[in-house]
Amino acid sequence: MDFVRYAERAADLANAPVGDVDELARFLADRPWLADSATPRDVPQIQRVQGRLRRVFEHGQAGRDDAAVRALNDLLADYPVSPFISGHDSSSWHLHVAERRSIAGTLAAEAAMGMAVVVCDLGADRFGLCSSPPCTNA
Repeated sequence: MDFVRYAERAADLANAPVGDVDELARFLADRPWLADSATPRDVPQIQRVQGRLRRVFEHGQAGRDDAAVRALNDLLADYPVSPFISGHDSSSWHLHVAERRSIAGTLAAEAAMGMAVVVCDLGADRFGLCSSPPCTNA
């Protein structure tokens, strides 16, 4: 599992414009198996996840480590990690954080786990907000 990449994707998701299914599909362009299944029903679910992720970043930026950890623990409880092995053959097996479920559930579980690893390794003060969203790590 690439926890750093999951944390980077969390930052990208928190700042991505996702006002409709087309914007969601563009955000997921590097993950066609998710983009191809996006529906209008996914948009409000993703927007709720975005709000929750932004709160974690806000707490981190403000030096409220305890609040950031509580918010992350709430995300981890609501979107539990359920790892699974994926790959195309025996030479490409790798772990994913979340089994296939809703798009919001998958992205939230990945984001929460990646951010939790960052908090445990580096501290919540590593989090901050973009000065003029949307911004991405890409």
